[in-house]
Amino acid sequence: MRVRFWGTRGSVASAGSHTIRYGGNTACVSVTADDGTRVVLDCGTGARPLGAALLDDDPTRPIALFITHTHWDHIQGFPFFAPAYAAGATITVYGGPGLERTTEAALVGQMEHTYFPVHLRKLRAALRFQELGEGSLDIGPFQAHAQYVNHTALALAYRLEAGGARVVYATDHEPFWRHEPLASLESSLAHPGDARHAEFLRDADLLIHDAQYTDAELPAKRGWGHSPIEYAVDLACLARVKRLALFHHDPARHDHDVTAMLRRAHQRARRHGASLEIFAAREGMDLVLPESPRTLPAPADPAPEPARRGGRGVLLASDAPRELDLLQATLGRDGYHLFLAQGLDDALRRACAPDIQLAVVGLRDANPRGARVVDALQRGPAGAPRPVIAIADARDWTPARWPGTGAVDLLARPWAPGMLRARVGIWLARSAALAD
Repeated sequence: MRVRFWGTRGSVASAGSHTIRYGGNTACVSVTADDGTRVVLDCGTGARPLGAALLDDDPTRPIALFITHTHWDHIQGFPFFAPAYAAGATITVYGGPGLERTTEAALVGQMEHTYFPVHLRKLRAALRFQELGEGSLDIGPFQAHAQYVNHTALALAYRLEAGGARVVYATDHEPFWRHEPLASLESSLAHPGDARHAEFLRDADLLIHDAQYTDAELPAKRGWGHSPIEYAVDLACLARVKRLALFHHDPARHDHDVTAMLRRAHQRARRHGASLEIFAAREGMDLVLPESPRTLPAPADPAPEPARRGGRGVLLASDAPRELDLLQATLGRDGYHLFLAQGLDDALRRACAPDIQLAVVGLRDANPRGARVVDALQRGPAGAPRPVIAIADARDWTPARWPGTGAVDLLARPWAPGMLRARVGIWLARSAALAD
């Protein structure tokens, strides 16, 4: 298996003399199996040189393009992706549903004539779009797995396995809870979401992980949806990853700054006593992960399609009227049926309502009664499980204080509207998949 980095920056392309070493193009990585099967991870501006290379090789070989989410730094290279203009080329685009529109609609939108001279429908390649939720599918010798990450959009991480080689691509992910620089290694898994994320990374031969910030920078960037390097190193150590590629470099970060962050990552890994190889991803870097001749894994079950958001019932509850208004304003655009509870007592009275598929509950001052309300809401009608997102003050609540409450998620204040919208969409998709 061959992995090549074509774009390593996050947020926006940043060409110039200060980005020569690690590159200024935005996210794009190619993974090629030993039999020639092609997978492309994201389509930032790095997709332009990748497309030229693919045309020089064999423009008719099918391409599987996995989009994590449709923020511009992950799709803006698509209009310049040369295979899309080649007759005889076949491109299958995989991606999640997005908050406002599908991956297909987002790609079509950025190629409207207002923004670009060639409409997507005029491309000569055979394009096919497949919308994904969490799950697995087979692409030639690859078994591909998708799992949601913690971002300000519905974003997916991807795990590719072929011939015993394992690559995980997990960009645009923020720790679910506060990441404490001086706490124990295991504290990185205090939140169930972080533990789930670490399990997705387990035993990867190569982990390509978001590392846009440092722990010192994270408080000012909380809610932007990106990881500090310390968190990426900690998770890689806990998940027994062999090689860690620091990825999604901040566009304002000069080459010497990225090198300094790499040194800090090495120091942290040594402090943990881990034999982890760490490097900062740079454009043009090639890696080879040996595949072994072995029996292929059993075919993956088809990846479930994401659940439609429209018509789902969501209960909003908070003792603070201003927060309740903000919750309503944040989720009101997404087509849900919103039910407003005026405080925890009112929320408790609605716990058995059959038309509520998810609850968002604002808690204050570490009130133990709040945990009991969350537990009742999570049990749902007739004991059927119902996802609950509990919003709490970071200084008062910790995930470790929630054993046995049944809360499926815990979101710390101050919370970002995009982050809440994504969490609600993710949990509704998961609950629908379980029900199916």
